[in-house]
Amino acid sequence: MALVHGPIHGKQSKTLFGALGAPVSLLAAIGLIVAAMLLPVVQSSDATTTGYSIRRHEQELSGLNAQIYNTQAEVALLGSGAHIHDEAARI
Repeated sequence: MALVHGPIHGKQSKTLFGALGAPVSLLAAIGLIVAAMLLPVVQSSDATTTGYSIRRHEQELSGLNAQIYNTQAEVALLGSGAHIHDEAARI
């Protein structure tokens, strides 16, 4: 019997990527498709949340502006000549 040393022809060596390449590529493609489908939902939810936040801040701003106008009216009333005269007479 003779032994032959050398490469064995007819058999291909499989690498890990070669064995798993197609299923991994398919899963990656499915993942990208699902992400693309969910992106508008996430964007809409984020826009809605931002809209509510803006609305709440606008209401807070309106309340603060009302307080400013009331304080300005009180200052104007306290600074009027008639009020100063009345307070001076009372003292």
